[in-house]
Amino acid sequence: MNDQARSVLTTVLEEGAWSVRQWPGDAAAETVHSALGRVTDLGDRVQGIAYTTSGAMSVHTATPELTTRLDGRDQPIPLDSVYELRLWAVIDEAAEDGLLAHELRWLNGSGTAEIRVGGQELLSANGDAGWQTTRCWTRSNSYLQHGATAPFDVPSKAMTSVEVFTEEPTYGNTVFVDEIMTGRWS
Repeated sequence: MNDQARSVLTTVLEEGAWSVRQWPGDAAAETVHSALGRVTDLGDRVQGIAYTTSGAMSVHTATPELTTRLDGRDQPIPLDSVYELRLWAVIDEAAEDGLLAHELRWLNGSGTAEIRVGGQELLSANGDAGWQTTRCWTRSNSYLQHGATAPFDVPSKAMTSVEVFTEEPTYGNTVFVDEIMTGRWS
């Protein structure tokens, strides 16, 4: 077993909280435009992925339009082709306030949700402003980005994320429930 595989298997889960808020109202009436109207909640550094009828596209900017990088140039993503959108705050290390991950998700016909992961004291109590908060465990993770070349241990070649686990209520098993990206596209 190599060192990287060993470190993944021995990474300790950290206690935290996983909060989800879905905007009230008619989910089918939510559009990609209304989701983009909420992107300021994520802060200044936003990245993401747009699933479109032309394939998945990395999102490099998200205000007020989506742009991707194709052939070394920023290109607009046609919003009428987007059927699923995931936008996240780029968080290099745990923020001063303990926030580990923050994401906005929109799915055509299902509406918009905002997800945050961090310390239990940081996140809103269950029911505050529509948030549903669950005790969880987290683990940092990373993936090699497409097109990366050796050496592979350069941080800019990896997309970072936070994995979220909760306790299954019937038997007490630890189950994987979510993964929120936190990195920047290279």
